Amino acid sequence: MISRRKLNIRTGTGVYAIILQKWEGDMGYVVRVPAFPEIVTQGESVKESKEMAKDAIALCVESITKEKQS
Repeated sequence: MISRRKLNIRTGTGVYAIILQKWEGDMGYVVRVPAFPEIVTQGESVKESKEMAKDAIALCVESITKEKQS
């Protein structure tokens, strides 16, 4: 990995910090979400990586909500 950036993304449930890391060469980006340590996703571009993170956050929030309702 050669570069690392912290960004904020807005989802339907709030604003979350993400850590975006670029892999060497053309291997894309890895994204981690500190609020959800279980999330590790990736994409070929920054835009795709952010969208993947939004999807993963939505799934985590949905899962947590369902667990609380049971």
